[in-house]
Amino acid sequence: MSLSTEDMLVGASLLSLIDSLDELSENITYRFSRGEKRSCYLLSIQDRINNHNLKIGLYIKRSRKRLSPWRYTFTKDHQHEIEDLLNSTDYLFLLLITDQEGVAIIDHPTLKQLLDDHFDETEWISVTRKLRENYRVSGKDGKLDRALPKNAFPRLIIEYIEQNLKKHTPKKRSGWFKRLINKKDP
Repeated sequence: MSLSTEDMLVGASLLSLIDSLDELSENITYRFSRGEKRSCYLLSIQDRINNHNLKIGLYIKRSRKRLSPWRYTFTKDHQHEIEDLLNSTDYLFLLLITDQEGVAIIDHPTLKQLLDDHFDETEWISVTRKLRENYRVSGKDGKLDRALPKNAFPRLIIEYIEQNLKKHTPKKRSGWFKRLINKKDP
């Protein structure tokens, strides 16, 4: 089996995410699976101690262009795939692989600033980056007013996991006896 450049870049991006996932608590397990379409991936996270689960959709596109600007085409079918992936998960991230330069990561609310809910036959997102600067992103329906940090991938996914598993973790309650013992005398 031969590997295409796209396979290698997607694999390297997922490996970078796996390395970061391995830094999470040992109680957290994860599983990757490919979605129905080529660009769709599902990251399932489970906290074995608290028995909480998260499903994160990853929609991955790659530009074949070596240097900035990188342009990504989204057909109506692509946008429906993204919506279907979002509907079957808790959250969605769009990963735009900028050839060997890096990965621009966009969460779903930010994506909606670039491509609205009206799906045209063909729409686009453009990513630019000057030397030693962050990503500037614009789309058919809007432009981000802030730059996306070049090092945000995979950090944003890890932060999302940590924040959302923590929200679902029940708080430990101390019993009345323990509260009584710990009470300080005036």
